[in-house]
Amino acid sequence: FEITFKDILEKLSFGYMFELYANRGPYGMAFRTSYMRVEDENSRSGLIDTRIETEMEMGVSDLLASFRVHEKVRLVTGLRHIFAKIELDVFSQIGEQEIFNERITIADENNLNLLLGINFNHWFNDRWGVMLNADAGIAGDNDRNRSVEVRGLYRLGTLNNFWFGYRYLRIGNDFPGDGTDYKLDITQAGPTLGWAFTF
Repeated sequence: FEITFKDILEKLSFGYMFELYANRGPYGMAFRTSYMRVEDENSRSGLIDTRIETEMEMGVSDLLASFRVHEKVRLVTGLRHIFAKIELDVFSQIGEQEIFNERITIADENNLNLLLGINFNHWFNDRWGVMLNADAGIAGDNDRNRSVEVRGLYRLGTLNNFWFGYRYLRIGNDFPGDGTDYKLDITQAGPTLGWAFTF
């Protein structure tokens, strides 16, 4: 399942992103959370008329600690909680006769992972800067858990900043079976835009 930026714009039912950072000396803490609900509907007409309604909810929350190893670089570790739910409502009929009407749950997961990552922050001048966040899961419930985010920073004033960039997040699991193995990967990618208040 891949959620493109176009899909999010067109099908987004509800969503938010919020981040809080606190630093003192070389030590830092961060809390980042995001949630979105995407709904879609597809129909196919023919001998059998079929309608599929898709509902996807995804929430990602990070609780992180960091330590500055260089003026511009911090090592980051912490926990990531992932909530993912994908459901399909499938309805089929021939003429006026209903032949199938069922809700199918593809995924309903609450997972926890230990992360290790890096944060790079550089200001070119008093107004413009750049930030890079990258991390990967090193232990936990998911077989794959990787995130990369690049941001441009523009300082509007002493307290206000304008952030823009690109985010990529991939979470997945492998499910071995008796003769049939399958994978479930959820990829979220697209541009980000936000406002930051600093003090």
